[in-house]
Amino acid sequence: MKQIRYDQPKLIQHDNGKVELAEDWTVDYGNYRFTVPQGFVSDGNSVPNLWLRVAGLLCILVAQFCFCWMFWVGLVLLWGSSLITKYGRNTLAGIVHDALYRTHKVKKIISGVEFKAGLTRKQADQIRLDICLKCKVYWYQAYLSYFALRLFGWWAWNGARRRDAK
Repeated sequence: MKQIRYDQPKLIQHDNGKVELAEDWTVDYGNYRFTVPQGFVSDGNSVPNLWLRVAGLLCILVAQFCFCWMFWVGLVLLWGSSLITKYGRNTLAGIVHDALYRTHKVKKIISGVEFKAGLTRKQADQIRLDICLKCKVYWYQAYLSYFALRLFGWWAWNGARRRDAK
């Protein structure tokens, strides 16, 4: 895990369940730096429980006909959909992840000089996992949400790219 440094952000809780940053929030992650701007609104951790449950049921159904390992994947998805919370120890990781998925960019620091750099979805997901672990999110919740992002995060990642292209 890379070295992670940040100050506690000042958050405004909205009635609709979203949080907003009251001021800019800078996070240093290894040789990357990113600033989430004041006014950024996040839904915390987008937990698509319905999709996880549907995927779990589909895996169990498919396992009846061909792949026995799909049964276990289905059980993990069904069980895991109730373990990933929207807010809690993982809130800061969710805010950072939302910002990274929207911008696809960070600043890379080489010899004290900052450069703009692109970011892959895998890197964004890894940063979220590492921040979860730093915030003492239970390891099984951190890894379950990481694997769910690796499986289904392409939808949000590509959606942000489509919005940027317009």
